[in-house]
Amino acid sequence: MKAKIARDTKAKLHQKARAGHAAGATVFGYNLIDVDGHKERSVNAEQAKAVVRVFEMSAAGFGNRRIVTALNAESVPRLRLAAGRRRRSRAFSGVMSTSGA
Repeated sequence: MKAKIARDTKAKLHQKARAGHAAGATVFGYNLIDVDGHKERSVNAEQAKAVVRVFEMSAAGFGNRRIVTALNAESVPRLRLAAGRRRRSRAFSGVMSTSGA
Protein backbone atom coordinates (compact mmCIF):
# COMPACT_ATOMS: atom_id res chain seq x y z
CA MET A 1 0.00 0.00 0.00
CA LYS A 2 2.78 2.47 0.95
CA ALA A 3 4.67 1.68 -2.25
CA LYS A 4 1.58 2.44 -4.36
CA ILE A 5 1.03 5.75 -2.56
CA ALA A 6 4.69 6.67 -3.10
CA ARG A 7 4.49 5.79 -6.82
CA ASP A 8 1.24 7.72 -7.28
CA THR A 9 2.62 10.77 -5.46
CA LYS A 10 5.82 10.73 -7.50
CA ALA A 11 3.86 10.38 -10.76
CA LYS A 12 1.58 13.30 -9.84
CA LEU A 13 4.53 15.53 -8.94
CA HIS A 14 6.20 14.71 -12.28
CA GLN A 15 2.94 15.46 -14.08
CA LYS A 16 2.68 18.84 -12.34
CA ALA A 17 6.30 19.68 -13.16
CA ARG A 18 5.86 18.78 -16.85
CA ALA A 19 2.85 21.14 -16.92
CA GLY A 20 5.06 23.97 -15.60
CA HIS A 21 3.58 23.94 -12.09
CA ALA A 22 5.71 24.19 -8.96
CA ALA A 23 6.00 20.69 -7.52
CA GLY A 24 7.60 21.17 -4.15
CA ALA A 25 8.78 23.70 -1.62
CA THR A 26 9.93 27.24 -2.25
CA VAL A 27 13.42 27.35 -3.74
CA PHE A 28 15.96 30.11 -3.07
CA GLY A 29 15.93 32.52 -6.01
CA TYR A 30 12.25 31.98 -6.80
CA ASN A 31 8.86 32.96 -5.43
CA LEU A 32 5.75 30.82 -5.71
CA ILE A 33 2.87 32.63 -7.38
CA ASP A 34 -0.77 31.61 -7.89
CA VAL A 35 -1.71 31.09 -11.54
CA ASP A 36 -5.12 29.72 -12.46
CA GLY A 37 -5.46 27.59 -9.32
CA HIS A 38 -1.92 26.23 -9.19
CA LYS A 39 1.53 27.49 -8.18
CA GLU A 40 4.31 28.48 -10.55
CA ARG A 41 7.81 29.74 -9.88
CA SER A 42 8.77 33.35 -10.55
CA VAL A 43 12.34 34.67 -10.32
CA ASN A 44 13.04 36.67 -7.16
CA ALA A 45 15.34 39.39 -8.51
CA GLU A 46 17.07 40.12 -5.19
CA GLN A 47 17.77 36.46 -4.41
CA ALA A 48 18.78 35.82 -8.04
CA LYS A 49 21.75 38.15 -7.56
CA ALA A 50 23.00 35.91 -4.77
CA VAL A 51 22.44 32.77 -6.86
CA VAL A 52 24.47 34.24 -9.75
CA ARG A 53 27.18 35.21 -7.27
CA VAL A 54 27.35 31.65 -5.93
CA PHE A 55 27.91 30.29 -9.45
CA GLU A 56 30.50 32.97 -10.24
CA MET A 57 32.42 32.24 -7.04
CA SER A 58 32.25 28.50 -7.71
CA ALA A 59 33.52 28.99 -11.28
CA ALA A 60 36.39 31.07 -9.85
CA GLY A 61 37.43 28.08 -7.74
CA PHE A 62 35.88 28.99 -4.39
CA GLY A 63 34.80 26.00 -2.33
CA ASN A 64 31.38 25.70 -0.72
CA ARG A 65 32.60 26.65 2.74
CA ARG A 66 34.31 29.79 1.44
CA ILE A 67 31.20 30.80 -0.51
CA VAL A 68 28.94 30.25 2.51
CA THR A 69 31.30 32.20 4.76
CA ALA A 70 31.43 35.14 2.32
CA LEU A 71 27.66 35.29 1.88
CA ASN A 72 27.03 35.03 5.64
CA ALA A 73 29.62 37.76 6.32
CA GLU A 74 27.79 40.02 3.87
CA SER A 75 24.42 39.18 5.48
CA VAL A 76 22.97 38.01 2.18
CA PRO A 77 19.24 37.54 2.81
CA ARG A 78 18.10 33.96 3.12
CA LEU A 79 14.92 32.21 2.12
CA ARG A 80 12.17 32.95 4.62
CA LEU A 81 10.27 29.92 5.81
CA ALA A 82 6.53 29.69 6.31
CA ALA A 83 5.25 30.48 9.80
CA GLY A 84 5.92 27.68 12.25
CA ARG A 85 8.85 26.18 10.33
CA ARG A 86 12.33 26.41 11.77
CA ARG A 87 15.66 26.96 10.06
CA ARG A 88 18.60 25.21 11.61
CA SER A 89 21.31 27.08 9.75
CA ARG A 90 22.32 30.53 8.57
CA ALA A 91 22.00 31.88 5.03
CA PHE A 92 23.41 29.45 2.49
CA SER A 93 24.95 26.90 4.84
CA GLY A 94 21.73 24.90 4.75
CA VAL A 95 21.59 25.05 0.96
CA MET A 96 25.15 24.13 0.09
CA SER A 97 27.09 21.20 1.45
CA THR A 98 30.25 22.33 3.21
CA SER A 99 31.94 18.94 3.18
CA GLY A 100 35.23 18.83 1.35
CA ALA A 101 35.46 22.59 0.90
